[in-house]
Amino acid sequence: MVTSYEVETRFYFNSEEEVFERLLFLKEVFKREVAWKTKTLGLEVFKAGKLLRFSEVFEKGERRIYLGYKDRDQGRVCNIRSEVDEDITMGVRRSLVLESVHGESRAVDALNVMEIFETLGYREFMTFEGKSLLGKYENEDLAIKLMYCDTLKYPLLLEIEKTAASLEEAFEKEKELEAFVEEYNLKDRMVREEPPTLLYQGLI
Repeated sequence: MVTSYEVETRFYFNSEEEVFERLLFLKEVFKREVAWKTKTLGLEVFKAGKLLRFSEVFEKGERRIYLGYKDRDQGRVCNIRSEVDEDITMGVRRSLVLESVHGESRAVDALNVMEIFETLGYREFMTFEGKSLLGKYENEDLAIKLMYCDTLKYPLLLEIEKTAASLEEAFEKEKELEAFVEEYNLKDRMVREEPPTLLYQGLI
């Protein structure tokens, strides 16, 4: 079951000032600031190259709960994963994430989700939190995130992302991201590992 493909890469920086020195246009891009806490579930799922996560996102005093599942990375240079994301703050009648991971679907909400997944064997095994600045760079159709997390090897990461409807389109989007990297001379700062992988590497 695929709702979309996420095509993304990220870059490390030592400070926010350094980010804006390299990419001045970003000063006008970031429109939102969120705080977040993410729990990764199912160690065997993770070791198989997939990702199951439960996230709390706080913005302007509002708390929202998300459940997400990503399949194996199929990217050549960037990360390309099929993904299913759902907002379960008010509950969903049939969880697509649960169906993707476990082959069954049922009602899931913010109160019962952790118990349901733990009962099925998908226990939380790591967690991290931080804050992010979010924005959209319309010129390149890019979703951009500046992520602050002291737990990671790289406490400040700039992530750029495009979305595709098919794997074929995802590889085209990957080429577009590569062109962006070349245009702004960012290749030396690329980080292939995604944040959960960086977190896990720091724990083992």
